[in-house]
Amino acid sequence: MPMPNFSPVIISKIAAAFGSRLRYPGECEALSIDIETVTGKTISVNTLKRMLGFIGGVVRPRLSTLDIIASYLGFGDWNVFLDSLCSEGEEKKEGNHFASEDLPGGTAVTFGYSPSSRLKVRKTPMGVFTVEESANSPLSVGEEISIAAFHEGYPIRVKKKVEGGFVEQTFVLGDLSGLEWIVVGE
Repeated sequence: MPMPNFSPVIISKIAAAFGSRLRYPGECEALSIDIETVTGKTISVNTLKRMLGFIGGVVRPRLSTLDIIASYLGFGDWNVFLDSLCSEGEEKKEGNHFASEDLPGGTAVTFGYSPSSRLKVRKTPMGVFTVEESANSPLSVGEEISIAAFHEGYPIRVKKKVEGGFVEQTFVLGDLSGLEWIVVGE
């Protein structure tokens, strides 16, 4: 079976809104109707099947489709939903979760997210992380970044200083898949 576009956390939120665990491809037709009833906008059955991993296809849905999903879940748009999801992942202390404040200086954290992205960062004595390895990621080796927490299944909010440290850029890694795996230590 193909991999879903969404993390299990996002799929569980969609399933909760729908009122079913979404275990079968046939449920996508009813989900499509429910989404249209709630939002007034449509997502095709096949798009839902791709996003939930029942059939293969497009790796990244269009932003307009993601906005409809966010609206279905009660959020203004996909970015508002992502912000909420990042905050939840930072605050939730169960499962494979590591708060940055609890990690001692010098600790390495390696993690991956779709599509085939991998980062290794090391916490500095100043409490920020330095990127040591980067594959298929918008971050480069040597960049200093701030991350509040690492939580498997959730996206992470990354802050980095640009333009000589005067401007902070914030973006999200693993926005669809969440962190797929995390290794703390060497």
